[in-house]
Amino acid sequence: MRPFLPAFACFLLVMSSSAADWKNVEPTQTWQGSLDSEPNDGGMPVVISTAAGFAATWKKLGRAEAVPEIDWTKNVAVLATTRGSRINLRARIDAAGNLVTSGVATRDIRPGHRYSLGIFSRDGVTAVNGAKL
Repeated sequence: MRPFLPAFACFLLVMSSSAADWKNVEPTQTWQGSLDSEPNDGGMPVVISTAAGFAATWKKLGRAEAVPEIDWTKNVAVLATTRGSRINLRARIDAAGNLVTSGVATRDIRPGHRYSLGIFSRDGVTAVNGAKL
């Protein structure tokens, strides 16, 4: 039983230092909505880093308002989708600058798809979900 305690203490130390390397990041802007069809190919977060890509996504999402002006040298967008009734974007950044995003969704299945589109600052970001910017 005694060897267990030092091993457990080491585990806690590693986990606490690992958790300290991550920082939660909030989007500067978000849009959410519903569609009858799937806006992307599989529900995984999609990274958008150009005005043309954002405009095409905006149109595909059926947004009625004008495409917002975004400085793409300072920002990046992420789209997450679900068949559940709600979805929210979550993001955190590690010490190396990798912004890891995910869509946190309800597990209920409803007709159509819900989406969350968020704008994140590129400040300190070198990659999104492991893909270099």
